Amino acid sequence: MSLAWTIIIEPLAKQQLAKLDKAVAQRIVDFLFIRVKTHPNPIKLTEPLFGHLAGLRRFRVGDYRLFANFNLNDSIIFIQTIAHRRESYERKKGGN
Repeated sequence: MSLAWTIIIEPLAKQQLAKLDKAVAQRIVDFLFIRVKTHPNPIKLTEPLFGHLAGLRRFRVGDYRLFANFNLNDSIIFIQTIAHRRESYERKKGGN
């Protein structure tokens, strides 16, 4: 595995990040681009999700949850969703 991971924040997660308090958003960005990006195996910083969120993995940053997909072959992490913990596991209308 490469030393530096590529982190892609998907459009929905970018929108969610933009709505957060600046200090919280900066903490999340620092976590992703300082700690996760340079971690030799960032999947160890996550937990797998189940049920309607199966296939995603979860990062915890304070009271926020970042749901991600990993492409291990190419060392890419796709950040799908950023949400407060009280809202992050709710099933969204429309079957998500």
